[in-house]
Amino acid sequence: MKRAICFLVLSLLVRLAMAEEWFSPLPYPISTQKKGQVFVAKALFPVETDGLWFQDQNNKLFFFDGQTVLPNSEFNIPIQPSQLAFLDHAFWLSSGHEVYRVLPGKPDQLVFSLSSGSEIRNIGTSGRYVWVADQSGFYTYQVDSKAFSSYSLDKLEQYSQFSDLSVSDAELTDVGWVLATNHGLYISDSQSASFKRFVNLDTKNITDLHYSLVGQKLVVGTDIGAYIIDLQHPDLPSYQVSSRQVLSLAGAPKGVWIGTISGLEFISFSGTSKDSLSQIEYFVGQEIYSVIHSKRGEIWVSSDSGIYFFSEFSRFFSRLSSSLLNDGLIKEKFIRFKRASQENRFWLVTSLGLRKFFVDNPNSSQLVFEGQVNDAVELNETLWLATDEGVLSLDISSGSLLRDELPSFMQTISADLLVIDRNEGIWGADEKRIWRYDTVNGELLQFASEWMTNGELDTQLNDMDIDKEGKLVLGTDHGVYVVNNGQVHYINESYKHGAIVSIDGIEPGYFAVAGRYGAFILDVNKLQIKALSLVNPNLVLKCLTSTRGAVWLSSTGGLTRYSSSGQLRQHYGEPFGLIDNELQTGLCNSDFLLGHESILLGSKNDLIIVDIKKLNVSSLPKTRIILSEVRINQSRYSLGSVLEFPHAEFGDSLSFQFGALPSVSDLKLEYRLSKNDNWISISGFSITLAHSLPGHYVLEVRGVVNGEVVTDTEKFIFSVDVPWYMGGYAALCYLLIFIAFVVGLINWRSRLAVKTNRILKSQIALKTNQLRHQSRILLTNNEHLRKQLQVRRILYQQLIEDLKVRLKDFSAKITADNKKSKQQLYRYINHELDLLLNYRAMSSGTLPAYSLALIVKSVLDGWQEEIINVGLSIETDLEHSEDTYVTLYIANLDRVFNLLVDNLIRRCAKGQRVYMTYRHEKETVTFSMSENVQGMDDVLLHSCQTWSEIEALVKESGGTFRRYTSNGLQLTEFTWPKSSQSDEDSITQLIDPSFTDLNPSDQWLKKLQDLVITNYSDSEFGTAAAAKQMYTSERSLQRRFKSATERTFTDYLTEIRLDYACRRLLNGQKVSDVAFECGFNDPSYFSRRFRHRFGVSPTQFVAAQD
Repeated sequence: MKRAICFLVLSLLVRLAMAEEWFSPLPYPISTQKKGQVFVAKALFPVETDGLWFQDQNNKLFFFDGQTVLPNSEFNIPIQPSQLAFLDHAFWLSSGHEVYRVLPGKPDQLVFSLSSGSEIRNIGTSGRYVWVADQSGFYTYQVDSKAFSSYSLDKLEQYSQFSDLSVSDAELTDVGWVLATNHGLYISDSQSASFKRFVNLDTKNITDLHYSLVGQKLVVGTDIGAYIIDLQHPDLPSYQVSSRQVLSLAGAPKGVWIGTISGLEFISFSGTSKDSLSQIEYFVGQEIYSVIHSKRGEIWVSSDSGIYFFSEFSRFFSRLSSSLLNDGLIKEKFIRFKRASQENRFWLVTSLGLRKFFVDNPNSSQLVFEGQVNDAVELNETLWLATDEGVLSLDISSGSLLRDELPSFMQTISADLLVIDRNEGIWGADEKRIWRYDTVNGELLQFASEWMTNGELDTQLNDMDIDKEGKLVLGTDHGVYVVNNGQVHYINESYKHGAIVSIDGIEPGYFAVAGRYGAFILDVNKLQIKALSLVNPNLVLKCLTSTRGAVWLSSTGGLTRYSSSGQLRQHYGEPFGLIDNELQTGLCNSDFLLGHESILLGSKNDLIIVDIKKLNVSSLPKTRIILSEVRINQSRYSLGSVLEFPHAEFGDSLSFQFGALPSVSDLKLEYRLSKNDNWISISGFSITLAHSLPGHYVLEVRGVVNGEVVTDTEKFIFSVDVPWYMGGYAALCYLLIFIAFVVGLINWRSRLAVKTNRILKSQIALKTNQLRHQSRILLTNNEHLRKQLQVRRILYQQLIEDLKVRLKDFSAKITADNKKSKQQLYRYINHELDLLLNYRAMSSGTLPAYSLALIVKSVLDGWQEEIINVGLSIETDLEHSEDTYVTLYIANLDRVFNLLVDNLIRRCAKGQRVYMTYRHEKETVTFSMSENVQGMDDVLLHSCQTWSEIEALVKESGGTFRRYTSNGLQLTEFTWPKSSQSDEDSITQLIDPSFTDLNPSDQWLKKLQDLVITNYSDSEFGTAAAAKQMYTSERSLQRRFKSATERTFTDYLTEIRLDYACRRLLNGQKVSDVAFECGFNDPSYFSRRFRHRFGVSPTQFVAAQD
């Protein structure tokens, strides 16, 4: 009796343990199903590296990489499931009496064949074996050793009265091969190489087999259910574990999955008897065509509604259907979870009232109070309920209201939320008031009325909590309030986190607070907050609760765990037990449930119990990057598995299609081809590499979610072959071609150099001649300086000549005894010498005097040739001027009048008249110049630079400058202080010598030179005209001139014309006018000759001078 009781208790504990381990896992449809593309698979084939092959209802093959379903176009005709098996990344296909190994993108490989005339009826795999069966035999092929074995099926007919016996499945066990047939179960006989009946089951039609190494159990699937046979104790009878038609079987680490015609069942192996088994059902009502449990703990299920995936990790999130809580047809809406004093109990505030919820027995939940309830708290076996009409108390044991024991003012005071402090005081709050009721002495204390201080209207109070020190925190639609020692404080920084949805105290003085758009840790002593990092900034937060050393935050993306200091530790979401957007606002709480610390979450359809103890010590399955397809020039190289590294030719494009399993939200991929390269984001899950250089490459790919790496870096190797034209023989050919080219180039270059040298010699001679003439022109470029020197030379000559004449006159007048005359002569000579000496620099004593008329006349004489050439008429009354001596601070009158005359020459038209005169006043002398400016270019007339320079020089000398323009007339006046009179006469003209390079001793050449100077402007003047005037023949003139000058007369005449043209251009004349005035009939010809001589065109020459 005792043994029986112990056995029953042990069996119950085992069942509870297994029920906890496999408690309502959540299946996730593959990603294509969410987009409306549903695949119903007859068979699933897992890939060891990763991914999933499946065969649909039309017998077509597809590969799923976690993101995309890729069709296999290698098989042009549908393949029956009995003709197809999968092992070692390849499909094994039977056709007639032959078996082929097929890799997508590769040629079919014949592995073995049966005797001619055989027809393979079925093919399958078991361990590292491929087996086939025909009408008379059973054959096995070991893929590693390539050993082939055969067994006869002839003896099976004696065990069956039917002749249509066929093999549906086979399993290699420790006792030999076991065959499942349509007429029973058979085991191999190694001695006779045949089979014999193994176990006589209640059914003859056996469809599936699975051999479990856990206890050496053989699971047999039939059309009437599933049976388990203990191979360690074959004498024990088999027992049935399912009564439904079996469609598929799959092994698990601690049991077996059974896919039936009406759901999926999991059978746990925990003993040797039938009573030691536990059974859990999933997909109730659906046909389960295939199921797979991978080594990574991932379960794939194919049902009549699609293909699903779930992970062993989801067992930490147990689900209880909320339909268990409904009393009838009215659907309840959960509002709040509140802790109960009893273990495995919770109080649920719902739309119907208050419900007592039993976690260990959800079917026993009770509606203890029916009616509108805002909040509830439990204290000393009494429930306190907050309603709009007042606060109620309820006896937990009896369920009756305690109206008589509750003060009347408590029955009328409204409250939205209730909390209990450490002194058994009940705090209540709504939008208008905050109060505390002392349950010990029955006192009511109101702390605040109209306590919301920020002026917000229509604001709702959402949550409230209190710590052990009595600090109260309230969460509203616009932020957080703290009540401490009767004072209400508003936390301004909380406003940006949105409406507060949840508050939970984590330790004295600290609260975890969740707003709709952000969460933070609140320090109520310092009234400061510390924001928590979110896994995705676009999440909407739902609820927050805390456990020992951790804060748990639920959101639209799942559940996130933080440390008590606010450090993000881990995020749990789809597909590991939770669904995006399923968790509800404010529905979370933590307590000790089912023997361990847990969290209770509310979703749209379920209540979720999270085993946080196991969750904290378990590692979240990592997402893996899958290379699902490789294409070279759009032609498929591989699909599903890449067993050989891709080799591409130079210039080919390589396309890589990637997937990720398990698939997570917001996953993005990055890649790089070298460790020194930066990571590059992949658009979608495919990349194309074109025109890669030859070599071996390592393609590194990783997954990133919101900037954080969430996968391992996967490496995929490929190479680009060296093309023939980049190989060694091609390089040798290129070298020979290059050598031949260099030899030819050197030969051609030497000939070109000889020709170029001849051209360079002639160009050097031409340039030498040009530079020789240009140097002569450059000596005359600074026209102002030359004129100033001429003017000063004339001034000195005039002063010295005047001094000589006066000395002669005085010497004739004085006598030897006339001392007074001698002194007068001395003073006069001294005065004149001072005048000459101070002409260049200012003395520190009395200001020197200068003859204004003498300076103006000298300047006009210096510019006489240019004035005549431009046709300018200047009229003066200098000869009749008296007392034109002026005193100057600085002797710069020559520069003033040089600039003035140069300005006139540049801007005045031909034939224009200019009048210069003097006006004597009492203490000043004024020089006036008047001219007619009617129709003159305003730019030239008002050139700021020239007039500004003249004005500055006049003021520098101590004078004043004025210029007036009115009615087409312009008057310019300079005024200086008057000095004593001094007559200045005898201004000589400086003759500009020309052609100094000719031999002056040759009178004939001198005469010819003068003739050229006189007639160069005549376009008709040439060799014939010169010979006629020199009374000689043209030939004699040419010969004699060339003998004397080593150049032709025509070249000499052209040079003279070009030299004078250069001077005229420097004087500001137009190019076309200069051409005609210097003897050129054609301006274009003039420009060509000018460029040939000076290296630049006339226009460029003028621009360079400006």
